[in-house]
Amino acid sequence: AMPPSKLPMLTLLKQARAFGLGVVLSTQNPVDLDYKGLSNAGTWLIGRLQTERDKQRVIEGLESALGGVGFDQSTIAGLLSNLTSRVFLMRNVHDDAPVLFQSRWALSYLRGPLTLTEIETLMSTRRKSSAESTPAQTAPTAAAAGAASSSRPTLPGDVGELFLKPTADGSGGLAYKPMIAGPTRLHYVDAKSGVDVWYEASYVAPFTDDGKDVSWDEAIIIEDLKGRSDTAPESSARFGEVPAAALRASSYAAWAKSLEDHLYQHAKLTVYACDQPKLSSRAGESEGDFRTRVGQTLREQRDALVEKLRAKYAPRVQALQDQLRRARDRVAREQSQYSQQKLSSAISLGATVLGALFGSRRGLSASTMGKAATAVRSAGRIGREHEDVERASESEEVLQQRLTALNADCDQEIAMLQGAVDPQAIQVREVSLSARKSDIAVGRLALLWTPWREDPSGIPRPAFKS
Repeated sequence: AMPPSKLPMLTLLKQARAFGLGVVLSTQNPVDLDYKGLSNAGTWLIGRLQTERDKQRVIEGLESALGGVGFDQSTIAGLLSNLTSRVFLMRNVHDDAPVLFQSRWALSYLRGPLTLTEIETLMSTRRKSSAESTPAQTAPTAAAAGAASSSRPTLPGDVGELFLKPTADGSGGLAYKPMIAGPTRLHYVDAKSGVDVWYEASYVAPFTDDGKDVSWDEAIIIEDLKGRSDTAPESSARFGEVPAAALRASSYAAWAKSLEDHLYQHAKLTVYACDQPKLSSRAGESEGDFRTRVGQTLREQRDALVEKLRAKYAPRVQALQDQLRRARDRVAREQSQYSQQKLSSAISLGATVLGALFGSRRGLSASTMGKAATAVRSAGRIGREHEDVERASESEEVLQQRLTALNADCDQEIAMLQGAVDPQAIQVREVSLSARKSDIAVGRLALLWTPWREDPSGIPRPAFKS
C-alpha cells in the first residue's frame, strides 16, 4: 500500500517536468501503479494485457490522464483486447487518437562466435597467398613475437573488462596480468549477539596453472573495485596472455557458481560483540575502534543517568533551600528585634537613672518608680529576644546540615556513576560468522587486468593494493 519508493516516484511524476526531467515507467502489473501517477503520464505504450482487471485499470488511468476529452472507452477496450504479440497501443496526449504499431523482429539467427577450427579454415587461403607473395616473412622474428604477445587481447563482446588503477609509487615498465573479479554481497546474521551486517566487496582471483579454472582460495578482497578501476588501460602498457577459458562466456557462469560455493564455505566475518551495552561491530571495524565506540556509548549512558539522578534530587534540594532561606530571614528578623530591644531598654534605663539623679529633691516620685519598673521589664524582654535569636540560628544550622548531607549523597552517587570508562577493560567477545546462504549474491564476473611492475632485480611485483 505504501512502499518506500511510492512518495518519491509520485513526486517525480508530478514535478519532474518543471525541472526538465523526463520519467520512464515500466511495469508488467498495472494494478501496482498508483492512479495519481498514471494520470501524470503523457505517453502510453500498452502491450497485451492478461487480465480484465489490468485492462480496466489502464482504461481508468487513460481516462484520468486525458480528462475524458476525446476518450471512447469502448474503442480503447476493443483495441486492448485484440492486441497480439509485438503489437502495442500508443496514446499520446498531443495526438487526437491512439495509434497501433508493431515492433521490429529482433530475433537473430546468428549462431555465435567462430571456433578456432573454423577460423583456421577461413584463413587458410589468405595465409597461402600471403606466404607465396612474401616467402621471407613466413617465420616471424623474435621481436615480432614479443610485440604480438604484449598487445592487448581482443575479448568477446559479452565478457566484461576492467583495468585496475596502478599505484603511483614504483618504477619500471607496466604490465597487465589477467585475473577474474567477482562482486559479492554477503549477509551475516547472529541473533544471539545482535549482529545483522551486510558486506559488499569484490573477490579478485588468479587462474589455475592450466588456465581452465579460477583459484578462489588465492583471491584477494577489494572493497571499492569500481572506484579503483578504469575502463581503459594505461598507455604503453604490456598485456599478459589470456587463457582460452576466459574467452568463453559460459566459463564465467561456472566460475560464479564456484565463487558462491567458496563464499558459503570460507567467507567468515569476525565481529566483536559486547553484552553491556548490547552492541556489535560493523563490517571492517577493528577491535580498537569498536572498543572506542562502546566506550563512547557507555559515557553517553552514564551522562544520561547522571542527569536523571540530578533530576531525582532536585525537588528535595530545592525544598531545603527554600526552608533555609526562610530560616535565615527569621534569624535576621529576630536579630533586628533583639538589637532594637537592647537599644530601647538602654534608653529607658538611662532616662530613669537620670530622672532619679536630677529629679525632685523630695526623693523618688511615683513616676520615676514606674519608669524604673518599665526599664526592668524591658531588660527581661532582652533575654527572651536573645533566646529567640538562638533558636532561629539553631534551626538555620540544622537545615544547612541537612542540605549539605543531601548534596553529599547526590555527589557520592554521581561519583559512583562517573567512574572512568577504560575501553580496554570493556568485556568484548569475538564472534566468527558464516554468510547466510540464501542471501549470498554474486554479481557479473569480469576479466580484471591487474597492474604489475618489475623491481630493480627484474622480479615482477604487483602495483596495486588489496
